[in-house]
Amino acid sequence: MPKTFVDAIYTAKRLGVQYLWIDSLCIVQDLESDWHRQSAQMDKIYSHSFCNLAAAGARDSTEGFWFKRAPEMVDPGFVSASWLGLDRGRYSLIQRFFWQDLLRHAPVNRRAWVLQERLLAPRVVHFCCRQVAWECQELRACESFQAGIPDYACANEIHFKSLDVQRISKDPRATKYDYASQHIWKQVIEAYTQARLTFRSDKLIALSGIASRIQQDAGSEYMAGLWRSSLPQSLLWRIRGVEESQYRPAPYLAPSWSWLSVEGEICFPEPGGTLEASFIDGRVDLFDENSTGNVTGGFVRLKGRLIPAGCVEGRGQFEILTVPKADIDSWRNISQKNGPEYSLIFWDEHDLNLKPPLTAIFALPICSHDYRDGIPCVLGLVLQQTEQAKNGAQFRRLGLFRIQGKDLVTLLADYPCREVDII
Repeated sequence: MPKTFVDAIYTAKRLGVQYLWIDSLCIVQDLESDWHRQSAQMDKIYSHSFCNLAAAGARDSTEGFWFKRAPEMVDPGFVSASWLGLDRGRYSLIQRFFWQDLLRHAPVNRRAWVLQERLLAPRVVHFCCRQVAWECQELRACESFQAGIPDYACANEIHFKSLDVQRISKDPRATKYDYASQHIWKQVIEAYTQARLTFRSDKLIALSGIASRIQQDAGSEYMAGLWRSSLPQSLLWRIRGVEESQYRPAPYLAPSWSWLSVEGEICFPEPGGTLEASFIDGRVDLFDENSTGNVTGGFVRLKGRLIPAGCVEGRGQFEILTVPKADIDSWRNISQKNGPEYSLIFWDEHDLNLKPPLTAIFALPICSHDYRDGIPCVLGLVLQQTEQAKNGAQFRRLGLFRIQGKDLVTLLADYPCREVDII
């Protein structure tokens, strides 16, 4: 039996726990029907557990929980300070990203499947290379800081035990998918897409447990990685950076409007602004009875200003978006006046800008807000009309655009609103 399994059994006995769940032992391997049945229950398996034991420092099941270390390095460093403007006293020294370095970059947390285990279990004990850490809804701690990790040492790190919608909402009575819930979900997506999967076909299933938990608590309909009540704003995702790994894998995973349809690290713009489009309807076609599992198709229907557009040569990932209309000079003047970032496209696939000129391209503004010095900025989707389109109303997503300019909103108002389906 692998060392990690042996260590888990030993630890469970020391904790006085009689039963132990290990995925690779409790799910019948190479039996797809059992895998689908059990994966749909992951939210219950982990959320109803007593505690999750994470071999955080182990690269595989042969390395176990315990590692050789220097115990004296666990104690935090202290200094006595008497600097001008600082209260005289004894201060601890700690890295700003201490918690992130200890856990996020741990080998086990680079696996996408592990994210839902960490989020859903009520308690987690992390056996890291340097020390043991603890997470629950009340406390994040480790051997160095047994009373709790200082907040400033958890900079930019999601509190993984705060998934409960009622806990994260400003209103303790709230049970809807509100702003606080959206913020947590976006952090989950960003953490999830930074991790890796052995099989790309697991992409929806490995997130299914977390989605089931939010759907149960918040009551919003889950739609292939997004939530009905957050549309159309949540369509404004993009892939961070420029990577050759950015592409839509085959076979089909999700509709083009879903971040689950692409490979790459996903990020979102800051929330807020004025909506320039509205969500009318949408549907996903499920693979089986699991409403948060695999899908075979789907669409969202939006109502907004569909603007014929084109792309001209830019710089790598960032292409310039142009709008072929009578007063195109007005657009070019905006670009020249407000800098080279006036008009950018963030492609969903890295090689789209290397292909022959794209045809049937449209821009669909989703929201607008004031950028720098009060200059309007518009974010929206770059769409391509499909060959199967009926009445010219069916499109697929190619990327995200950002345009900024003084007279931008006035120019957009020249285009009538219409309904479009994105698949």
